Formats: sequence, C-alpha cells, structure tokens
Amino acid sequence: MKAAGKVEYSPAYWDEAALKTAGYEPAGPLFNIEDPERGLCSLQLPHCEADVEGRDHLSVAHFCGGNMEVLKPLAVTDTHVMIHVQNLSFYGLLRNIFSLITPSVRGQVLLFHPPGSPPQKQVYMFLLPSNVPVSQVKHQHLKCRYITTTADCMFIANQKYSVTSDLKGVHEIQPESWVFFCNYGPNFHPTFEVFFNHDITEMRLAILDDRQHEVWVRRISLTAEAAPDSNQAGDAEVSGAVGREVNPGEAGEKGGASGYMINGKHFVDRNMTALINRVTLVPPILDQLYESGFIQHEMYMDICDEKTSFKQMRMLMQKVIIPGNNRAKDELCGILEKEQKYLMEELKGE
Repeated sequence: MKAAGKVEYSPAYWDEAALKTAGYEPAGPLFNIEDPERGLCSLQLPHCEADVEGRDHLSVAHFCGGNMEVLKPLAVTDTHVMIHVQNLSFYGLLRNIFSLITPSVRGQVLLFHPPGSPPQKQVYMFLLPSNVPVSQVKHQHLKCRYITTTADCMFIANQKYSVTSDLKGVHEIQPESWVFFCNYGPNFHPTFEVFFNHDITEMRLAILDDRQHEVWVRRISLTAEAAPDSNQAGDAEVSGAVGREVNPGEAGEKGGASGYMINGKHFVDRNMTALINRVTLVPPILDQLYESGFIQHEMYMDICDEKTSFKQMRMLMQKVIIPGNNRAKDELCGILEKEQKYLMEELKGE
C-alpha cells in the first residue's frame, strides 16, 4: 500500500460457464476487494500450483462494469500471484483450459463430524485446493464439528482417489472413489463419507491415489464433543458481527423498524429492484441470515444453487425476506449496512 489504510474483501463465486467460453477455468477463489482510501497499489492472490510449469499458465481476472479483463501477473512466487491494481472490484486467478499440463496442486483435507445418534456416526471428508478459505466451508456446515488436523496434501487434477481406514467391524466409506477437481464453490459438499459404530473414539484415515499409494494419512480423535453450533461462534469472528434482532429501544440508533420506515413503506420495499440488481455478493448475506435463524439450511442451499447474484437475490427476497415481514427486512438491512455499505449509502441518499 502507498500508506497505512483499510482494505476490505469478501468471497464471491465464479460464473464458470462464462469462463469456459473464454477459454479459462478458476485457479483460485474470486474476491470482491474494496479500498475506500484508494491506497492499495498491488495485490497478491494465493495459488495452489505445485509445479513451476503450471504457474506459467496462470493469469488474473478483473471484473468491472460487467466485463472481464485478463491481466498478466507481475510476478509469481511459490505461493502467490502479484499484480498492480488501480480500480478495485472483483479479482481472481485463472488457468488456461487449453494447457496440456495436468496440474499438480497443493491441497487440503478437511474433516467434519456431523451431529448424529447411535448406532452410527459419520465423518465428512472434503478434498479441496489449498487456497479455498476454510471459513467458506465451515459456513455451509455450521451444525458439524470441525476436526482440527494437519490438512496439507498433494493432489493431481482429474486423478482418481479413494479412502481407507483401520476400522474393524461394521463401517462403510462412500463413494468408493472420486476424481479430484479444483472446486471453488459456490457449494462445498463432502467428497467422502465415513460411517462407523458409535463407540469408536479414534481412527486412522488414509487417502490413496489410483496406484493405491497413500498420499495423506492421519489418526484422528473423536472424543472431544462440541455443541452443534460451535462453528457458528468461530465463523462469526471470521465474517464480522452477526446480524441480530433489534430491540425497539435501539431502533432509531441501530436501524430497526423506525430507521427503515418512511411514510409507512420499508426501505427494502422502496428499493427492491435496486437491491436485486445491484447486490453482487449474496453468500455472505445468506451466511448471516442463516446464523441468526432467518433462513433454514434447505433454503440456504437452494439459493446458493442459483447461478447468478441476480437470481440469488430475487429468490432471497421472494422466499425469505418478503414472507418474513419487517423483522426480516430490518435484519437484511442491518447486514447490508456492513456488507454493501456504499450501496446502502447511495440508496439512502436518493
């Protein structure tokens, strides 16, 4: 940076169909980056390429005004891609799909223990590139306990992997095998599920490549139990203050009903079209609505499955916010004040 200042960023999600048409695929997460003080002059985006040859095919996508600009890196280190920046908005790493190199990537194995009851328990295993933020995966599995272990691993794209364990007796691992690909969202589903008896307190898990060589081996403990919502508290620290219901006495100061109502009409109703069209980062909003109890898991996933932010916002409004009346509208506005503060300031000034 040119001087000390504040930079804000949040995850967004790729339109992979449009990228493929242009001859590219994601090579990292897409970030929405804001620099209110305009002091940022360069960016370093994390990559997961293990081979030097694979790094030659990396470039950076910059989205602005509905257009994509492909930028050549200024430098590529073992872990990051550096570029000069002027106008900040959406940035993410790309890989040329016509490259003949099969990328070897630094990966991570994430383990979650979902709530369950006898006679069986489960462990979810996620095989992901190392530059996927763990917090994004946690957000989609808030009811599960995250199992901390050393996660580093090496994967080869489009290669088949399987899982084995030292479990005795009744247990099952599904699927039998899976082809690894670099998943950057919007949905993070388990790659493998391990089912086992409820009295198991630890196990040895291993990931095998297509030659049956172990590429990742860990012994994990299942004795430490956690409350079903334990991830929620940890993720609140990552994503910022979690939206909550505003007490009537706080309404004028915090933006409750009296703060968003003008002539009997709510801010959301007055700006419905603008919010649907101009809010471009919907997943962080869904995360906070989920955490504060305004949206259920099935609806959360249905909205995430929509391919564009326009469709996500429209479904959110139709299925959650409007049926939730002013309380849900107040909650949405409180979240937008943090996540889309410049848009909110503009709409309030109109």
